[in-house]
Amino acid sequence: AADLGADAASTLGLSAADRVCCSVTLMHAFGVQACAAAFGAGAAVVLPAVGGIRGCGDPSQRASVTADVLATSGATVLFGDTHTLRAMAAAPAP
Repeated sequence: AADLGADAASTLGLSAADRVCCSVTLMHAFGVQACAAAFGAGAAVVLPAVGGIRGCGDPSQRASVTADVLATSGATVLFGDTHTLRAMAAAPAP
C-alpha cells in the first residue's frame, strides 16, 4: 500500500500543503491507498466518517456527509468511490 500511495502522491502532485478528504472506508484498499498517498506527501487527512458516516452507509448519505466535510474542512483533494461521487453530483450543494 505504501508503494501505491507514493505513486499516487507523485502522480497527483500531493504535498504537505494539501488536505486530503478520504470518503472511502479504510477497510477498503482504495481508502488505505488514499491515506498512504496523503501521509507519504505529508498532507493532512480528513475523514468524513468522523462527521457521521456509519459503516458503508448508502451513497446519498455518504455524499451528504462528504459534501458537508468538503464545505467545512478546507480539503484540496477528494478520494471517493464512484457511487458517492455520482450521488454528490445529483445532490443539492450544502
